[in-house]
Amino acid sequence: MSAPGSIRKRVTIPGTRPNKINPMKMPMIGTISTALAVVALSFAVWFVHRENVGLRRQLAVRTQPAATPGPAAVIEPEPAHVLVAAAPSQIHTELLLTRQRLADAEKLTFEKRAKYLAQQAKDAEMLATNHDAQKGLARIENLQNRGQATPSAALQTLLWATFKGDETTMGSVLTISDDDRARVNTLISQLPPESQAQWTPAKIAALYLTSRVNDMAAVEITEERSLDAQHTAVALRFPGYNKHVDIVMTLGPGGWQLVLPNVGRVAEMYLRGNG
Repeated sequence: MSAPGSIRKRVTIPGTRPNKINPMKMPMIGTISTALAVVALSFAVWFVHRENVGLRRQLAVRTQPAATPGPAAVIEPEPAHVLVAAAPSQIHTELLLTRQRLADAEKLTFEKRAKYLAQQAKDAEMLATNHDAQKGLARIENLQNRGQATPSAALQTLLWATFKGDETTMGSVLTISDDDRARVNTLISQLPPESQAQWTPAKIAALYLTSRVNDMAAVEITEERSLDAQHTAVALRFPGYNKHVDIVMTLGPGGWQLVLPNVGRVAEMYLRGNG
């Protein structure tokens, strides 16, 4: 210990410098620390925003309609001044919402896929044994004569008769409008006498329907929708198609019938080379 009143001397080890702190450098150290903290925060905000933009792009791709494929929606990043001004909590909230939307889109995709596979399995089972298109998908050759008491029964009977070539049954279920009949008769009258006997409005209608039925492999009747007392729309589904086709059946004197449209126009094509 030093005696009272003595002067304490600084002892310096040879080869070293005294540990001095310049008071003028203290504010500079604080400024650098603050700047580093701001840079770190800005990087964190930018990284969260970048991840958010990526998720929004994925969501835009997944939510595009499958039937109309096109380029994925482009989500442009926010301008720099908006990014800087946005609070981290706001960007985090938007990120969570985007993640939830993406999860919902993925769930919907999986559900649609599962529904499609289930329908495919059901169709395969029905095609093997089904003879009634109102119960599920049925091959055209497996349909039966079900009479004309209902619109769906008459349509199945017509498809069956067309496939089998039963002209008598086709003639009772298939008809054409008065205008088309008059137009076809006029066209037939313009043919040479030896050709006129080969054609009738009913024959042209049957040929036209046969060409359409030959393109069908199977069919399912999904719905009957009454239009009025004399007309009912029968909805058909074909394998591989999600859209339904409406066939309008008309109640005639002997039961339900199909009034085949556009037979006059078809007759012009059939008879063009027979003049």
